[in-house]
Amino acid sequence: MPKVRTPSGDQHFSYDAPGRAAAKATAQKHGVEVEYHAGGKVNKRKIKVRGTGAATKGLWARGPMA
Repeated sequence: MPKVRTPSGDQHFSYDAPGRAAAKATAQKHGVEVEYHAGGKVNKRKIKVRGTGAATKGLWARGPMA
C-alpha cells in the first residue's frame, strides 16, 4: 500500500487511482515522499489431514518402490 509518513503518524492509501492520487497530494502537502512496498504477508497454515502413514506424508513416504 502507498504509505505517507506524516508528523501525526503514517497514513496508508489504496492502490487504485484515487488512492495513489490522495497519497501523492498528502505527500506534497507534508513535503515527504510516498513509500510503495511490493508484496504482502503470506499466511502459512497447516492443513489438517486425516489418516496416518503414507497418506499424510505423500507418495514417497515409504521409499520409491513401496
